[in-house]
Amino acid sequence: MRSRLAFAVVALMATSQAIATQAVSGEPVNLNQSLFLTPKQRTALAVEAMRGSGESAWKISLFFGFIALSPVEQHRWAVIAAENGDPRAQYQLYLDVADTDPELDKMRGEFWLRRAAAAGEANAQDDLKQLEQGRQKAEKRSAVDSTRGIK
Repeated sequence: MRSRLAFAVVALMATSQAIATQAVSGEPVNLNQSLFLTPKQRTALAVEAMRGSGESAWKISLFFGFIALSPVEQHRWAVIAAENGDPRAQYQLYLDVADTDPELDKMRGEFWLRRAAAAGEANAQDDLKQLEQGRQKAEKRSAVDSTRGIK
């Protein structure tokens, strides 16, 4: 739930310019308009993404997440964007696994969280701070419990 909400917030921010323009003209507002990509645009962006553009891969990910409604393709392009250094995609990948059970998934999620935070993604920096504070509290509780003989 949290990851879909964050993804929606990112997409909403991406549409704010189009909304402002339409609102002034009095036209109906299509919140997804700026996320639409023609097949030709997708092909050009895919070539750029495969050459290392995180921004291009992120645009394709948003298209599949909100226009084409293909979660598999959305995730595929988010991974490519993250690998190409896009901090929004890195943070999204963290959110995708943050609340899962498999420990290895959580470890990989933390990897992406740290990457996104290091790249300046504000939400990732906040989440990383909370994660580290939670660990410090857990370590203190564990130390106190061990001195009391509690396991």
